[in-house]
Amino acid sequence: MTVYIYFSDAHKLETEALTQSKLRHAHTTQLYGLVWEPDAYAVVMQYVRYGSLDSFLAKYHTPTVCKLKMAHEIVLGMNYLHTQSPPIIHRDLKIQNVLVSESIRMMVGCLQMTSNEIAWF
Repeated sequence: MTVYIYFSDAHKLETEALTQSKLRHAHTTQLYGLVWEPDAYAVVMQYVRYGSLDSFLAKYHTPTVCKLKMAHEIVLGMNYLHTQSPPIIHRDLKIQNVLVSESIRMMVGCLQMTSNEIAWF
């Protein structure tokens, strides 16, 4: 399953997609493709079942040992971004931008657009 994220600015989309297309790591989200329509531009991203980490923690009791594992996986994702050439600086790491997969794996969302530039569908 995929998620479409619509952008209002084609240049920003192109920049984001180029960066995201090069990323392959267990703890970052995956870009599947682009959609170019006359009045809309979108990226097609990996669907992550449980959504954001803040929503997951609000719904499910999570033991401390699991939270430590989650923190470690977030660090692994961020380390991967920071060790790219050139380094990718996330600039908006927060609990809402960490996604939880079906196997309870943490995935750092890598899009750098601000929330008022993105419409999630």
